[in-house]
Amino acid sequence: MKNNVLLLIDLSKNYDKLESNKSYVYLNRGSINLENCNQIRLSQLKAIKKSSYNTFLNFLKETFSKKKENEFFYNELEIMNLRIDRYNFIDRIINLISLKKLILKKKIKKLKIISDNVSTLNIFDNLNLDIEKEDLSKKKITYNFNKIKIIKFYVKTIILLSYIKCMEKFEIIKKQGEFFISIYPNYFSYGKNKFFEKEKNICNFLLTDETHLNASLIKLIKNVNTTKKKRY
Repeated sequence: MKNNVLLLIDLSKNYDKLESNKSYVYLNRGSINLENCNQIRLSQLKAIKKSSYNTFLNFLKETFSKKKENEFFYNELEIMNLRIDRYNFIDRIINLISLKKLILKKKIKKLKIISDNVSTLNIFDNLNLDIEKEDLSKKKITYNFNKIKIIKFYVKTIILLSYIKCMEKFEIIKKQGEFFISIYPNYFSYGKNKFFEKEKNICNFLLTDETHLNASLIKLIKNVNTTKKKRY
């Protein structure tokens, strides 16, 4: 370890900066200019990476097992629905744990962090070492339109329900046996598709949380008129 100083580079893009005579670790795709520096690749530290993975896994197991009544809730967390092409935060967590283990193992006295991610700048504050921070993040004014989207969804739902209430009553056909749930218009003509071998009892959701169909109000009203003529 050069000069017993570790340089941690966590940048989302390249910067025209120069650092020299340090051992360094890249945590993101961004880079800087380096002179007479030695790169430490976390992927090559297999023992530390394996230990970090187990640390993270044990933390999850311990957290989830503390309250059995919340077991169903934990299963619904986004961590249970990971895709490699969608998220990289698990790898990031394991890499940060690996860095902490590396710092303690090598008894590093000084850490320099160059980052445009504010959270990275503060994540090692609990360690007993000298930390130099260089914050390259730019403070941006952000606008949160989530409440407007929720209000829009509620208004659409109220109008749609009011329209349905004003229509003639739907004929209720009683059936027994297994029922299958889908989202209209997915697999609507069930007697003619290849999804089921035989015609089944189908329940179609007309309106969901908008992450599936995101249909307009006019489209939903057309779907209501269409489904009213169908038989299940």
